[in-house]
Amino acid sequence: MVKTNFLLDINYYPTGMSEIGEFVPNENISPTFWETTQAQLGFNYDSQIEAFKEDLEFDTKGIARPLSYYFGLAGSVPPTLGMPEDFDSFKALEDIKNAPPVPFDPDFNPFDQELIAGYEEHADYFADSKNLEHFNFKKRVLDENIKRREIIKFSGFFQNLGAAFFDPINFIALPFGGPTVGIARSAVRVGAGTGVIVAAQEATRYPFDPLATPGEVAASVGTAAVFGGVLGGFIGMPRTLQARRIRKTTDEFVKNVQRNNQDVDFATHAVRTAQVRDVGPRPIADALVPYSKDQVKDVLKEGLDIASGLRMRRDLLKGNRSALERLANDAGDSLPDFRARLKSEIDDLVQRQKENSYVQRQKIFKDSRKLAEGKIKEIKINNKVMKADEIEALANSDKLIGNKRMYEKALPQLRKTIKSIETKIEKLGKKLEVVQSRIKQNGFSSPQQQEVLRFGTKRDEAYREGNPLHKKQLREYVLRATNNNKEMKTLKSSLTATENRLEELRLRQADNDVAIQNTRKAIDAKNEFLDFDRGKFINSPLFKFVPTPIKSLLFDETATGTAKYAMLKIGHDSGIGLELVKRGLKLGSSIFQRKKTHDGKIYDMILTMRSFYLRSIGMSDLKATNLFSMEQIEWQKLYTGATQRMGGGYIKSEKEFMHDVAVKYMKDEKGTNDFEQAALDYLKKKFKDERLEKESVGLLGGTDFLKTMIENKKLDAEARQKVRDKYVEKIKAIDEKLKMTAKGKLIGKKRDDLVAQRTKFVGYVENYDARLTSIKDDINSMIERVKSMDEAKKLGKEYLDDNFFPRNFDTQAIRNNRERFINILTTELMKTRYRFNNKNQIKKGLMTEPDARKLAEQTTKRILHEEEAPVDEIFVGVGVSKHLMGRVLDIPNSKLIDFIVTDPISVYRKYVQSTAGLVEFKREFGIFKTINDIRDDIFDSAIENGHSIADAERHFMNVRFMYDRVVTGRLHDNPYSISKKLINVVRSGAQLNFLGSVVYSTIAEPATIMMNHGVGRTLYGLSQVFFNPQVFRKTIQNIGKGGEAIDLTLGSINNKYVSEMQMNQMGDHFLDKTKNVFYILNGLTIVTTALKRLDGILRTDHYIQAAVRWSRGQASDFDKQYLLRYNINKADADKINQLVLDGKIQKHMEGDKGLYLADYDEWGDEVLVDNFKSALSSGILNTVLMGTPADKPKIVDGLVFLRTSTVNKAGLGGLLKESKDYPGYVKLDIPLLGLPFQFFSYSFAALNKVTASIAQGTVKSRVMAPIMGIGLAYAGLSLRKPDYVWDNMDFQDKMMQSIEYSGIAALYMDLFYESMHTILAVNGTNITGGFLSPKYKDTPHEALIGITGAGPSHSLSVVHAIHEMIAGDFGKGAGDLLKLAPFASIPYIKSHVRDLAYTLDEKFD
Repeated sequence: MVKTNFLLDINYYPTGMSEIGEFVPNENISPTFWETTQAQLGFNYDSQIEAFKEDLEFDTKGIARPLSYYFGLAGSVPPTLGMPEDFDSFKALEDIKNAPPVPFDPDFNPFDQELIAGYEEHADYFADSKNLEHFNFKKRVLDENIKRREIIKFSGFFQNLGAAFFDPINFIALPFGGPTVGIARSAVRVGAGTGVIVAAQEATRYPFDPLATPGEVAASVGTAAVFGGVLGGFIGMPRTLQARRIRKTTDEFVKNVQRNNQDVDFATHAVRTAQVRDVGPRPIADALVPYSKDQVKDVLKEGLDIASGLRMRRDLLKGNRSALERLANDAGDSLPDFRARLKSEIDDLVQRQKENSYVQRQKIFKDSRKLAEGKIKEIKINNKVMKADEIEALANSDKLIGNKRMYEKALPQLRKTIKSIETKIEKLGKKLEVVQSRIKQNGFSSPQQQEVLRFGTKRDEAYREGNPLHKKQLREYVLRATNNNKEMKTLKSSLTATENRLEELRLRQADNDVAIQNTRKAIDAKNEFLDFDRGKFINSPLFKFVPTPIKSLLFDETATGTAKYAMLKIGHDSGIGLELVKRGLKLGSSIFQRKKTHDGKIYDMILTMRSFYLRSIGMSDLKATNLFSMEQIEWQKLYTGATQRMGGGYIKSEKEFMHDVAVKYMKDEKGTNDFEQAALDYLKKKFKDERLEKESVGLLGGTDFLKTMIENKKLDAEARQKVRDKYVEKIKAIDEKLKMTAKGKLIGKKRDDLVAQRTKFVGYVENYDARLTSIKDDINSMIERVKSMDEAKKLGKEYLDDNFFPRNFDTQAIRNNRERFINILTTELMKTRYRFNNKNQIKKGLMTEPDARKLAEQTTKRILHEEEAPVDEIFVGVGVSKHLMGRVLDIPNSKLIDFIVTDPISVYRKYVQSTAGLVEFKREFGIFKTINDIRDDIFDSAIENGHSIADAERHFMNVRFMYDRVVTGRLHDNPYSISKKLINVVRSGAQLNFLGSVVYSTIAEPATIMMNHGVGRTLYGLSQVFFNPQVFRKTIQNIGKGGEAIDLTLGSINNKYVSEMQMNQMGDHFLDKTKNVFYILNGLTIVTTALKRLDGILRTDHYIQAAVRWSRGQASDFDKQYLLRYNINKADADKINQLVLDGKIQKHMEGDKGLYLADYDEWGDEVLVDNFKSALSSGILNTVLMGTPADKPKIVDGLVFLRTSTVNKAGLGGLLKESKDYPGYVKLDIPLLGLPFQFFSYSFAALNKVTASIAQGTVKSRVMAPIMGIGLAYAGLSLRKPDYVWDNMDFQDKMMQSIEYSGIAALYMDLFYESMHTILAVNGTNITGGFLSPKYKDTPHEALIGITGAGPSHSLSVVHAIHEMIAGDFGKGAGDLLKLAPFASIPYIKSHVRDLAYTLDEKFD
């Protein structure tokens, strides 16, 4: 019986799962060629032979025996009889002739549950079984047939094709329809002949093969005709090639591949083509998953089968003893053992029956059943509307990761159940001891009788310990007193059944993990898909010379599919076309792309919370209504402040409102008015959602989570130990061969090859040893953590806050009142009955005042970053401590309100931003997966593909760097050091002065929008949005909720032109606010937000139009590849088209010119909405350019990686240690190295999103839009340059600088001009021979400093100005310093600053 995989809520542990055979391939993922050949020959001929054997032995047809006799007389001995040396053929023939008919055994029932179990669907085949021997014969035949089909199924096309050459029937047609001139004619003639012959063969096979179907017969005949045609074509080919050449281009092949792949993503395609069944992540969350039709049937059938199995076993136990003995003998058991086995099976079936009954009672199952029976049309689950066809697609899609998550949730629940039963047994045992003691002393009396029964023959004696009769009577009384002790029996039976179930799931989990390993191999097999869509430019040094982590890995010839897949799923931004898109596949959104939806949550939360405040003071809500809406600018604060200063009365500030809401939330108090209460309710919902989200992926987890993780780690260690041992054996075998060297039998190259191979294997073993040690350390650490948490829950429950509020310490408040803070910590710690020491273990008992103060002082230093080891954020409550965070304090927030950040907006923003990457990482790779598991996969993949450990370390180094950059955002070991803070100030000073006029650079940006959506459509869309903004209001708001056009909210607008080093996610509050004001005043925020909204509106229309065309069969290849690049495939396109047909997606006006609008609230498909949001935000980011993690080299973050082996060879191993996060590498954290690249963010982005896209042909307008971009850049440049400079520039200089600012060749032009300035300053040579002029002139000293970046250049200028003031011309120095001040270069301020500087110079000259 095939059971179904149930994925319900985490409190239910399912049992009706798929058997392993349903979704895990047999022993080999690829059978050998000889196994395939045997299977094909057996498939074609064995059924007829077995039918003859069956008739001969059991006389089923009455044909085989006479035929054998007469053929034997004619001199042909029946081959079925065998040929031993003393074979008497005549006697054998006589025995056949005279053999009596085989009668039916009247007591034999072929449908007995014990016999038919697992073969129910073939019951008709067994109906004519005459006895048990005959039944077993038929079962063997059936099993062999099934096995052959499995082998054929798992053999690839070409392997099956090759095996067919060994089938003689395919050659019979050759003499009759031989090859001719012309491949087609030859193929037709031979194919037709073979098809006719195989049709006759199938006519003999079909009646005797129990698995044969009419469709299978038709397929066999057709396949034979094709094979015969291929064979004939091969033979005819030499003649045909003399007449004409074969014409079959790669483009035609690719188009065929695209048609086959358009409904699936890359991972599904990879495992499908590798014959790994049912593998990959489910497309929706597995908390509540509807059942398909087949799954509904399986649940119902399982319920009936369980009931039938219980009845049969119970009847056997109650039935005839002799019959039971006969069955026991048949099973090879004694009668008591057989009875015990039946009882154990009954216990197990009772447990399964309970679980099956539970499933059938659930609403999700009842609704699925109604849907399957056609009583309803759809199911709604957590705002997700699931229709029948979607559920069927889900059921047929890949399930391995879904199964993995289900096991991860089921196992801890089973362990909890076992613990609960054991507790009940222990309590009941103590109760029984009390009953037994009472009866010994007082005797036994029941409610039905008045007298007291004691002991002895007359039951009137006192109990004596050594008396056998008294002991027997005591047992009798105890059983009667406890109702025959049924409760204890039931509990013990349940315990046994649950323990058996736990072991079964654990074994299935292990098998499931094997299948996941096969998935990795399948991805490796499609390595070539995980590459750039390469052309001349992508393969050229012009593209490769910027070594980003993604480029480094994808251009690495040794990189495996596993490493590339991990890299792309972490950090790909869809900016550069991939080979898999060309093959008609989508990759699926990366973690970086999906993080954008979390940014959208922040935007929505901030607007909502600020709207509550604004309503409380009589102002309106915040909403985005048009391209230029500035709902993110907090201009209302200016209004309220001015009102109070002008005597308008007291108005509570926004800061006070937010503080009061947070405090009341933490103390669980009510709001003082409706607006405060609404804000409180909303805050509770938001943080509850965050907490549930983190719990669902294991970022907030208790002991159950850790215990399951421990089991997973143990399984992982077992698997790796086996692989390690395999290489140890290989090393031993090589050593044996090398011993032959002494005998002179192994010399030269063979010996050298063996030595090289041995060295490689030794490296593998050492690597596995290190990983096993790491896993064991993890297991021990988690075991200690579980013990600590269990003890903490018992002793520290009073410290559990009701409302979840992430804690961020206000370091300034702590510095201002340090002693008070330490005193609070000391007092609270002295109340605590436990604490964690440095080894994360519990020291029990109340803490003394000196111990508590010492810990409080140490904690304070770490919070203030006065110690090197920083403490992670501390979260409230013993029960909600994050397993990945080291907890130091479990003191509730309500005790520390004066010392923590109480602005809910800041806290929420930081919490979401710091956890979004980990949430999406867990969703992508599994809740128990860590980056170390990814490392192990990459190393395993490299080893399996024959690469060195050094190769694997290089692959992982790039992946790990991208993980740190995208997922955790923590690239630097100590982001709070003085040196890093100083560098941050230097960089900030440069951008606050140099980028005052940067808004002029955005004038050319509409050109990139035109490149993507077409010139005409862009201009038309701009006019419609400008003159009819109200129509597009909802779409604009959805763009923000999707995580784009909200740069002011996130404080990330500076990333457009500045490559910021990732150090501190909270950043410097003052500097961050200053930058936000700066970019508002210089216009960059307003223009960038408007451009992003414009692109979002046009992109929404572009995606929907292309999807509708694709669904209706009208899409061009460009349409398909453009959608696939942004992870919208044919299945998604069909859904979008249906929404258009249903009227849920409409245009802003009727007619072909109308722009499609997106109102996600109407779509009703959360998965599609999330996918569309991700596609939209990615497209916007790739059009209105801002450098992404995929665009920037590692050096931008001030990090350099050196091979450990290189460092050791240089004798620096004692000084520079290998990084624990980057095996094989020393990590040098030198922020100074990132300074030269501060203003390269736009250029890095333009290289990938503009230059490469034009080269790859992945933009819509490759000619007109770039030309318009140069024209717009020309206009922007004329505005940017002072009139006297512009008027004196040569035409070629204007054009070259316009090309630079257009973005078409931004990086190359940056480097060109930087080189020109440096060489001109050093030796006075113009590298263009005077054709082009430099933008400015430097002294040699300034030029050398300029190479180090804008920050040092600006700082040097400041130092010079100060020196001038002190030692030289004060007026000039003061004027220069004024011009270097923040905000001084903003266009409408710049001229006034220059005038003032000139005045100072004149006044103090």
